Amino acid sequence: MLEQIFTIKELRERKAAGKVTECRHALKQHEQALQDAKQKLNEYIQWRSQEESRQFKSLMGQVSTYRKLELINQDISHLRLKDGDYQEAILKAEAALQQVQQALEQAQLAHVLAQRAVEKFHELRTQAQEKIAKEQQRKEELELEEFTKPQQSIA
Repeated sequence: MLEQIFTIKELRERKAAGKVTECRHALKQHEQALQDAKQKLNEYIQWRSQEESRQFKSLMGQVSTYRKLELINQDISHLRLKDGDYQEAILKAEAALQQVQQALEQAQLAHVLAQRAVEKFHELRTQAQEKIAKEQQRKEELELEEFTKPQQSIA
């Protein structure tokens, strides 16, 4: 009976260890996704800045209509609004990363608890085996005593 419970506890411990490994892998992926989102924002800001400069340089030295200036201003505003999309992606990546970190912490806790259960049942199994061995030894000693006692004759 203890052997079966011990086997089940070992199986649960292995599953918990697998879940920890899985969560660590997911954590690395989400950390990379966050870095990628930050990199995309930085690259976009750099590109947007260059695009704004290009558009303003195209106006320099020219007589432009108010409508043309307004259109360029709208384009630049639109480009700056897109920064928010990239920042939102970063916030989502950070939230996902935080969830994975919490899942990892829970998986690690479950693994520790499973390890303790395995250790407990290992100790119980060892104690039970020692008890059985002592009982077996006691029986053998009793049998040996009975066998080595001198036979008293019935007189």
